[in-house]
Amino acid sequence: MHIAVIGLGKLGLPLSLVMAKYHREVLGIDLDINRLEEIKVNKKTHEPLVNEYYEKYKNKIHLTTNYEELKFFNPDAIFVVVQTPSKIDETFDIYYVEIAIYRARKFTDAPIYIVSTVNPGDTERLNKKYGRVYYNPEMVAQGRIIHDMENPNYILIGCENKRDLKIIQRIWSKITDAPQYVSSTRTIELAKISLNVSLITQIMMANVIGGLADKMECDSKLILELVWKDIRKYRQGLGASGPCFPRDLALYKVICARYGHCLGERVINSLIFANKQIIYDWRNEIKKEAEKMKKDKVKVGVVGVAYKPYVPYLYASQSLEIIRTLLYDKFDINIWDAIKEASEDAKKQLDNIKKMYCLDNEIKVYDNLQEMIDNSDIIFIGLPFKEIKEANLKNKIVIDPWGITNEIFNRDPRS
Repeated sequence: MHIAVIGLGKLGLPLSLVMAKYHREVLGIDLDINRLEEIKVNKKTHEPLVNEYYEKYKNKIHLTTNYEELKFFNPDAIFVVVQTPSKIDETFDIYYVEIAIYRARKFTDAPIYIVSTVNPGDTERLNKKYGRVYYNPEMVAQGRIIHDMENPNYILIGCENKRDLKIIQRIWSKITDAPQYVSSTRTIELAKISLNVSLITQIMMANVIGGLADKMECDSKLILELVWKDIRKYRQGLGASGPCFPRDLALYKVICARYGHCLGERVINSLIFANKQIIYDWRNEIKKEAEKMKKDKVKVGVVGVAYKPYVPYLYASQSLEIIRTLLYDKFDINIWDAIKEASEDAKKQLDNIKKMYCLDNEIKVYDNLQEMIDNSDIIFIGLPFKEIKEANLKNKIVIDPWGITNEIFNRDPRS
């Protein structure tokens, strides 16, 4: 294939070299003539393999400052790898990305794949404006860029056009057999940033956990090794509940304060706050839907009140806490849980709150899930029970933190 790369900086040049190794010919475009001269003389760089690859594949790379050469080169695909500096409001400035696309479109209608980090929604807007613009970010680290491009854990592709998807998939399939994750441009834009945020979170937690261990004269290396062995693939839903997680989090905060571990105390405080915020966010979602109904009394049907599915225990249940907050807003509550003991215990707790605050809400427990759904205005999925997949939820407002109803209705979670 004929590949064009616009932007020959720290990432663009290695990408050009990798493409030259595996594909027929590469056109490298950069407006900085001094940069092109540095590349042509193979100026020594600290990035491994760059000088070696250039010496080996330079005959397959044509360097230019002139976008018009795209017309004669006739590329199968164009990669845009230009800077996206942060603006004052901390969003990315895509001026250089757009100007590169604008200039390229004067001479070719080849598909353009943005590699630069952009804001979610940017690629979609550029695609509408210029056509055939997609997102293909690189997950690489300085000091091993070429290695990471040739040995990625995965390839991210934001492209919903079948023809242009095949092109980018063929390009990367010649380089690596790594799995390719394909979705909308907006999803992949957010995925790229989310992956980095996840890594930053791991760095922070390593410092929190390791720092406290050092202050307590414990083996921080051993503790972190155990932590990284127990990475669990949680899905989106409600927050930490049960007899262990919330209490351990609170204790960890106390220990950090006792040993003067300020970083740990601040980070754990933010986690405690975030865990509580999940409750209020979902309560607000229920209230927002209820306001649209314009009824004096809205019945909320809650699927699951225990702290996790198929147990009778209510310890720090976020689903139950959400119900409790709804009582003060005069909602009637219908409850179903796969374990009836959990439903009955939840009703007792809620009845006590009613008595204490002289509330007149109706609270009803159902043995039959479908009956509870039929007698409710809004359905809140408090726990991801498998039974919900067999229920009839048509014409019901469903608020689902877990995303399981997307599978039932074959809904795109982006909609």
